[in-house]
Amino acid sequence: MSYTSTELGLLIGTIGLATVVIRAIFLFYLPKSADHPLIKRGMEAVPAAMLVALVVPFTLFVDQRIELLRTEVYAILLALPLMRLTKKYAYGLVFAVLIYLALTWV
Repeated sequence: MSYTSTELGLLIGTIGLATVVIRAIFLFYLPKSADHPLIKRGMEAVPAAMLVALVVPFTLFVDQRIELLRTEVYAILLALPLMRLTKKYAYGLVFAVLIYLALTWV
């Protein structure tokens, strides 16, 4: 299926507008309901859950096999004690990226 430049522009614009609307819902609606204890407790788990869901498959699996001898795995393993020490689990991604950059530049 081929699109004209006008159709492609409208499609990209529509997708962009939908993305802004979805994000705006969280900016304007969530602050009103964020005081509820269940929402606060659930939001605390989001960074850790997202980190695991996004990073672990990329880091451990290469060509549908588990690869443990990779720089990314070492960076995550070195970041774990820093996360425990600071008690800021959301900083885990920052620690891992900084350690990964340090390991690849050395």
